Formats: sequence, structure tokens, C-alpha cells
Amino acid sequence: MISIRQIKFINSLKSNKYRTKYNCFLAEGDNVINEFIKSRFVVREVFAIDASKINYDATSLVSFNELKKITSFKNPANSLAVIEKKNIDFDINKILSSKISLFFDDISDPGNLGTIVRTADWFGFSNLYTSKKSCDFYNPKVIQASMGSASRVMVHKVDLLDVLNEMKNKNFKCYGATLGGDSIKKFIFNERFALVFGNESQGINEQIMEILDKNISVPSYNFSVESLNVSVAFGIILAEIR
Repeated sequence: MISIRQIKFINSLKSNKYRTKYNCFLAEGDNVINEFIKSRFVVREVFAIDASKINYDATSLVSFNELKKITSFKNPANSLAVIEKKNIDFDINKILSSKISLFFDDISDPGNLGTIVRTADWFGFSNLYTSKKSCDFYNPKVIQASMGSASRVMVHKVDLLDVLNEMKNKNFKCYGATLGGDSIKKFIFNERFALVFGNESQGINEQIMEILDKNISVPSYNFSVESLNVSVAFGIILAEIR
């Protein structure tokens, strides 16, 4: 059973304003929720139709109709959880101690960001950095698309231009993934570098483009296709880097 107060609170977390106010977010689906339960995130509440699929002793049983009142999606999964956000202070030294740092300029589609998080997890990256105008990491669609990887990969919002300039001052190379760059198949990376991916329709903004050392691209075998989806290009480039 779920109360009217709980329904109101959960539905408010679909908005970034209230995720910020209450410092919580939503996760849906058994596999996704179980990944967060295993992680260092604090799980506040779990609601499920079938509690046996969730590794959480305090799971509250709800009906399908009750779950429909709180889900973020057209077709609700078996379960929904309220989880506390992780507020981690940004530390430039963490970036400067990494050999490879991955940046995203104004990613607007939550599904793309979630897929990027899942792909980064596959290739062993636990930190990603987005511009302040990028979509919210804790958006339910990001969490869903990450398929549990959001429990292991943290996305930090930063001032991209400031951070990249600091990296260049420390002798990092800064590369951008663009349509007109050098083929990733032939590219030789520096030992320490930053790699920037752009907005889905606008690419990398001009100010950042001006400070990049080189641009790279995924070679096309059909020039009638305008571009690759950013999350697809990200996966291909990471596979080549690894």
C-alpha cells in the first residue's frame, strides 16, 4: 500500500527542481534497483509488485495500478526505488591524476547520457564530466538507460572551458570528436589526454573548439549518412582507445 503523500513526493522527483530540493532520485526495474542496492548509494524506499525479485528486506508491496501512479514510464516495471543522490565535491586533482578524461559538451538527451554512462562502465571508466547545460544525471531516463551503470559511474557537471584550460596548462592534450577530424583508426593518442564529445545537433561549441589540439572522427563508409549518434560514436571511439 502506498499513501497519497508518498505518491506526491515520488512524482515530484521526476522534476530536477525537486530532485535538488530533496536530494533524491528515482530508479525503476529490478536489475537497476538491485545494482543500486549493492552500491554505496543510500536506498530510502523500494516499492514492488513482486518483492522476491528485489534484494531489499524493507520492500513495500504495491499493486500494478499503484505502481502506474508513480512510474516515470508508460509501461511500469515491477519495482521503483527512491534513492539518495551522491553529492561529491568536484576535485580538479582527480582529473589531473587520470591518464584519460572524458568530457561532454551540452548533452541534451537523457537516453544518450544513460547509454554513454553504460558504455563508460563497460570500458572501465568510473567518472565522466559534462558541461553545466547538459541534462541531469539523475533524470529517470538517464538512470533507466544506464541499466544499473549509474550506480558505478559518476557524472560531474563542470565548467568545461576552465577545466580543459587547466589540463592544457598541465601538458595534457585535448582532443575533440568531430565529423571532420582525423580517422580514429590511424590516430596516435598522447599518453595523457582529454577527449570531448559535443551536443547531439550542434557539436562542440566554438570556444572549446579553439583550444583543442586535434580533432578525431569515426570514418564513414556511406557518405549519404550525415552523422553518428553521440553515444554510438562514443562507444566506437572508446573501443579503439582501449
